Formats: sequence, C-alpha cells, structure tokens
Amino acid sequence: MPLWRQLTWWTLVFPLVMIVAILQHDIFLLNWIHVLSGALWTGADLFMGFILGPVLRMLDMGARTALIAYLVPRTLLYFPMVSLTAGTAGWFLADWFGFTAPASPMFHLTLISLALVAVMTIISLGFLLPNSLRIWWELRQPEPNRERIVRINGINIWLAGTREARRRRSGCRGGSEACVGSAGPPPMTPPTAAAACRSAGRADRCSPRAARSGPKSAPSACAMTDRPGCPPAHTAGSAAPPA
Repeated sequence: MPLWRQLTWWTLVFPLVMIVAILQHDIFLLNWIHVLSGALWTGADLFMGFILGPVLRMLDMGARTALIAYLVPRTLLYFPMVSLTAGTAGWFLADWFGFTAPASPMFHLTLISLALVAVMTIISLGFLLPNSLRIWWELRQPEPNRERIVRINGINIWLAGTREARRRRSGCRGGSEACVGSAGPPPMTPPTAAAACRSAGRADRCSPRAARSGPKSAPSACAMTDRPGCPPAHTAGSAAPPA
C-alpha cells in the first residue's frame, strides 16, 4: 500500500479549524479545538508509553515489525498536526485573555506552560517525526533490518510515554509469564526441618529451636512416634528423669 493512503489526512482538520477560529476571533471555537487536539496528543502519548510499549516488548521480532510497519505511517501526520494545533491555539488563547501581559497574575504560569509545550513540540517534530521517517525508509528496503526498526521505535515510545516502554534486547522481564514459561518452572528448594516437622502433623512439638537442633536424641524421637514404652519427653526447664 502506498504511503499516501496510510497517512491520517483527517488530522489536517485541526489546523484548518484553528485558522478559521483565529481569523474570526472565535474564542469558543479556538478553545474547543485547543482542548480536543491537546487531549488527542496527550492521550496518544500515554497510550504508546503505557500500553503499546509493554505489548510490543512481549511480542516476537516478526510481530513487532509488522505492528510497527502498520502504526508508523499513521503517526506521520497525526502527531505534528495535533501538537502544533494545541500549542498554537493555546498561545493565542493566552494572549486573548491577557495572560501574556507581565502584569497578569497568570503570567509566570503561562510562561511555564508555554515552555513545556515548546519542549514537547520540539521532541515531536525534532525526534519523533525523523525517527518515524527513518523507520518508514527502512521498511521500504528489500531486506529491512528488524533490529534497527525495533530499536528506533523503542526510542520513539520512550520519548512519547515512559521509561518503562524502553525495549530490552531479550524482550523478557523477570517475573513475567513469558519469562517463566520460557525458562521452565522454578527449581524446588528442599524443605527446612521445621517445615518437615509440621508436615508430619507434629506442629505442637515443632519449634524453631527444635528445627535448628539437628538430629533428635533417641528418647525424643521415640516420643514423637507415640509408641508405647517410650520415656516421657522433657524440656530444658523440667527435672531430669530418675536414674
């Protein structure tokens, strides 16, 4: 399928609506497109970082490459359009409401917000978009380098969402079901003396001190079997049996 048929052309509606709202000085329309584009921008970033990243990490190399090949062309227009619309519309709204004036009590908060939006826009246009183009170009090769595709896409997901989405070369994390299944069941550890004593139905005569004391003496071992003729068991605090 050619690239132009995979692009999300509908996202061009966002800057067009923003331009119409700015020309007509329509605060309601500009605020609406600002909130909508910002929600789609942030929601897509969170989805890629917290949901798509862990899912890709659990897939094999072939499935990862196929999913990336389907996803990347559809983000080439999506992220630039929603990010530019959200930031530009936000700037005009702040200016119309007087938040950009130094005398405004919202001046410093507006500067911080604009700085954060500028950083995110630079990341989107300066890193995410070029990396997506690199992935698309690699996919067009007769023999695409899957390792390179997955590595570049992992950088994009890390930038878009969270450090947790960073791809590991092994594709397996400790404690996950896939890791346990591939490595086999965990090794059995031998039971301790106290556990063996409890499993024998002698929980009332088991104690950590008894479990650490090693082999029992003959009278003590006999008393645990409840056989007739055994001398009564005694503790350290009781008197010794008469000779």
